[in-house]
Amino acid sequence: MDVHFHGGASWLYNLFSGTIESSLKGTLAKQGCDQGKDAINKQANKALESLPVTVNLDKSALINYALVDTPKFTDTFVETQHKGEFFLRAAPTAEAPLAPRDLPPISKVDNMVYLWLTEYMANTAGYVYFKSNSLHRLITPDMIPKADRDKYALNTTTFKQYLPQLYNKYPNMSMTLLLNNSAPMNISLTGGAVFGSVPGSIGVNVLTGNKTTEDAFVIGIRVHFNATIGVTTNNSKVLLVGKAYYISTDIELLSSNIGTFSVDVLREDVNALALLAVIPFMNQYAQAGIPLPVVEGVQFTNPVVQLGEHYIIVATDIKYNA
Repeated sequence: MDVHFHGGASWLYNLFSGTIESSLKGTLAKQGCDQGKDAINKQANKALESLPVTVNLDKSALINYALVDTPKFTDTFVETQHKGEFFLRAAPTAEAPLAPRDLPPISKVDNMVYLWLTEYMANTAGYVYFKSNSLHRLITPDMIPKADRDKYALNTTTFKQYLPQLYNKYPNMSMTLLLNNSAPMNISLTGGAVFGSVPGSIGVNVLTGNKTTEDAFVIGIRVHFNATIGVTTNNSKVLLVGKAYYISTDIELLSSNIGTFSVDVLREDVNALALLAVIPFMNQYAQAGIPLPVVEGVQFTNPVVQLGEHYIIVATDIKYNA
């Protein structure tokens, strides 16, 4: 017996025809078409049950894809709604203090599958990594790329000409930079583009000898960036990946132990730090990717990412490997 379905959601049922076929051989012969349809729905539900509920991403975060409503079966499509929220692995039920936006109605049906994801998911990620202190980073002199050490050496001598009070108080001494994020990263999907900002601070510390440090000053920053989003596969996983591109940084002086000064003299250095340290650090997470909820055995073919107002759509055709 060969099973093939026509019309309506036939493409979906045909994906699982091999799985459904054995159930139908006896059912259609003995109990009629209504029971056969029931077997189809049961197998489709079984396939949906293979969708991941939670996925551990790293030591800090997991993503929850639990269903938030009963799957909707119609003559033309199947629709499922999922949580799509990041959580701390240490507190997997503590939700971010954010509210998701409503999605607009589906208007295009050119592809077999559409995955809608709102900026809410990205912003819960920002909240989780902020709460886990994952974005804190200490930069030491040996971490500066060799090609940039002449210009950006972490030594007070580097700042002798345009920040003399730092050199006068700490002549020819090594420095460290402590990067902290002071609030969660914010992502906005608007105007057909992805924009984001990360608020934080740079603590400048001087190594005064005997393995002691002194705080010199702290600068408040907000790094602005845009990003691209795509879909890739890694073994059996379908990943939503991104890449951030630097735009600019707002800066202000938060505190100082070397006297008041204009932070404008440090603008070039802060821009370089954001470009060489902050953006690559963010891209480590963005390019690792977020596993998308996919039925076991289903492969995406020719997926395309479409940007909407506060949401993205992954439109794709699929094939099923039993």
